[in-house]
Amino acid sequence: MPTLDLDTLAREGAQRMLITAMEEEVAQYLDAHADARDENGRRQIGHARPRRVTCGAGTMQMRPEGRPFR
Repeated sequence: MPTLDLDTLAREGAQRMLITAMEEEVAQYLDAHADARDENGRRQIGHARPRRVTCGAGTMQMRPEGRPFR
């Protein structure tokens, strides 16, 4: 089993926390816009772009659904 240095451990912990927070943000957004529909009844919630998140453990590119690019 490979050992992790403190920077890697901090980065992975930060990624897990950000993933959890962003998943909750997505769920709240979907709930808030559940009634937004087009003339065919399809949900109209838009498309999110990837974003960069910077924290003490470094900068990560995050997908709209809250998953980091690896």
